[in-house]
Amino acid sequence: INGEIDIGKQAYISLIATNEFGLSPLKLDSAIVTLIYSANERNVKYVISNGTIVVENGSLKNHNQSELALKLSKIAKDVNLRIKNGNIWSENYTITAEDLAPSYWYKYRSIHQKDIVNLTIQSLQNITMCIAVSGIEYGGGTATVVSQVVAERLPEKILPEAFSKPIFLNSGIPLRIIKNKSEYQYTIYLGSSIIFAKSSNIDGQLLILALHRDSPLSNICLDSTI
Repeated sequence: INGEIDIGKQAYISLIATNEFGLSPLKLDSAIVTLIYSANERNVKYVISNGTIVVENGSLKNHNQSELALKLSKIAKDVNLRIKNGNIWSENYTITAEDLAPSYWYKYRSIHQKDIVNLTIQSLQNITMCIAVSGIEYGGGTATVVSQVVAERLPEKILPEAFSKPIFLNSGIPLRIIKNKSEYQYTIYLGSSIIFAKSSNIDGQLLILALHRDSPLSNICLDSTI
């Protein structure tokens, strides 16, 4: 059983059957990884959220699971078609002080071989940027963008296809990120100069993060390019 009950708030409780993992009793230090990578609908028996049972005996309540399954199948087909044909991510972003409130601005997207990336980013003030590619086809995590405390507690190997690049972006100077169709080559321009080029020969997440120069989070982006 995992959950929390705070004074004045409704209960949120999940009941997990761990015997099907072969991990009974479930250990606290392995619970998160186990639930993410191993749990399925058979293991989640009951979920109570805001005082309402939303999962009962492994099935969703108040939802037609057949209709949901059909919708999920259509989503999967649409995603496969997008991957096959490629997609275009072409935007011009101007980052303002309001965009950085209260802490940061970010954009991310799954990038595949046939996709085109053509992004231009400018800021109205001097900021710190972080450009990162996860280097893993499934999942968006990257060991190069993480707080120091987390890195010390949960050290993770940097995947060979992953990279991150911190960049000091001054007001009025455009930052461009380019990836051509059917290529995995990422090229980053600051003004008219190429400051970084890297091939990441696998589908993965592209993350663009902007922070105040004096933000306590401004050092979370490791420079994997040096």
